[in-house]
Amino acid sequence: MSEFLIKSAISMAALFLLYKLFLEKEKIHRFNRSYLLFSLIFSLCLPFITIPIYVSIPTISIENPVTVSNIVMSPQMEYGTVTNVVLQPNIVWALYSIVTLLLVIRFTINITRLYRLKKRNQNIPYKGATLVLIDNNILPHTFLNTVYISKEEYENQAIEPEVYSHELTHVKQRHTLDILFIELLKTILWFNPLLYFYKKAIQLNHEFLADETVIYKKNIISYQQLLLNRSQQKAPTAMLASNFNFPITKKRFVMMTKTTPKLRAAFLQIGTLPLITALILLLCTQANAQEPQLSDEAVAKLEKFRATDTEIKQFKENNPEAFSDNPEVAFKNTEFTFTDKKGNSVNKKGYANLNKAEKEMVKLSPVRGAGKLGFVEEQE
Repeated sequence: MSEFLIKSAISMAALFLLYKLFLEKEKIHRFNRSYLLFSLIFSLCLPFITIPIYVSIPTISIENPVTVSNIVMSPQMEYGTVTNVVLQPNIVWALYSIVTLLLVIRFTINITRLYRLKKRNQNIPYKGATLVLIDNNILPHTFLNTVYISKEEYENQAIEPEVYSHELTHVKQRHTLDILFIELLKTILWFNPLLYFYKKAIQLNHEFLADETVIYKKNIISYQQLLLNRSQQKAPTAMLASNFNFPITKKRFVMMTKTTPKLRAAFLQIGTLPLITALILLLCTQANAQEPQLSDEAVAKLEKFRATDTEIKQFKENNPEAFSDNPEVAFKNTEFTFTDKKGNSVNKKGYANLNKAEKEMVKLSPVRGAGKLGFVEEQE
């Protein structure tokens, strides 16, 4: 889990920094929208991508193989001390679960509230969208294909055409889906501050897109004056909706008169690829060592010293206890040495003298609480 959080945070931070430094100030809004969404999805998937890189190891050569004529069975088994672990409630996970549950409830309530407003108030079809007339004094805002406006302003025809055009852009380009996506991520990864910066950038990008649609048909100066007048209105806004009075900043006004040459736009778009590639190489590659290979000469030498089937059969006949599944036979000539944590000998017993619990300790490892247990072949 910690690896996922670290890698995703590094990716989000690097991609967002690139956006703030080079992309946000350029008039390539459609690409920027795709880039921001891609940055989030890519960063969340990145920790699950592993690209193996195999590192070759030199072949092994054998100079002088040694023939072992007398084999003495002397198994050595070491086990570390095992302590009893008492499961404790994980305070961190409990806190995370509580906060996440509260945010999920808030997320659900906000969506339900918007649907209730639509159900309880008058609905009017309008150019592929639905206008919901609210009795209260509200600022125009959009959720999915629904535009919420003041009933009084609508009946008095006080809503400017630019406002309708602005909100319909949010509907047609489905900006609500972006907001729902980032809000869902904030609900699950609420402790990641980068998501809050991403949400502001996504919302500002939506306004750039809506402004671009309006000024394509209307005068820039009159539209800017309209934005300033509307920004003076004091009315509640919806958290999950695209609000008309999204904070008016110098960036929006400057962007209305800005142009980005096609060549520069193409260069900036292609320029994002090196960073994406670098993140993959940095965070996804894993070096794997290839198994060492014996040289042909070494294989030839080993063939000379390979035991024949007859030799293997004879060895098994001479050491039946080593191949027996019965512990009484397998450990017949074995002495068990019990040692403390420092490795000092505490007691020595043959298998026949072990009690039931000690025999289980031999069969089931690791040994609980006995420190270390060694097996030493009794020399006859």
